[in-house]
Amino acid sequence: KYENKTRQDMSNRENTSICLLEHDLNGDTLVTWSYPGVAVHLQSLCIEKFNQHHTADKGAEPTSFFYFKVKSDWVYMDLSAARKEVCSEITASALCIVTKVFNPEKYQALLGVLHEQFQSSGDPTKILEGYLSVYASGKFKSFDMSSFRDSDAMLAVSCIKDIVR
Repeated sequence: KYENKTRQDMSNRENTSICLLEHDLNGDTLVTWSYPGVAVHLQSLCIEKFNQHHTADKGAEPTSFFYFKVKSDWVYMDLSAARKEVCSEITASALCIVTKVFNPEKYQALLGVLHEQFQSSGDPTKILEGYLSVYASGKFKSFDMSSFRDSDAMLAVSCIKDIVR
């Protein structure tokens, strides 16, 4: 019962987009792939945030997951150092999801699985394969959409528990 609702919820989210950022050996960060598309102003913000987090800890592992809000959009980002044996021209990459939904745990789990697909192959179509699988069935590899309820995410950051006590 809940699983069908989850599929409906995902398919009703027309505004959910995904994009891949890559930081190359020349120090440039570019949006190299997106589906179905991310607005230019959000792409610029993602690049700016990527560069802030990637360069803040030079020599250390960058913050792997963070999120921020722009107007009514939530942007979730997963950063990772590149695997030189797979992509020798890039030093780091980030996968971003732009959505109207607040649920950090869900998007962290989803980005982790999808970013791993790219990291292990260097092929952005592997991201698309996983994204479409989640969009159609609610599942991909170890990610299961039915494990995450958006309403629970809102309660997790709410102070309502303290008010009730």
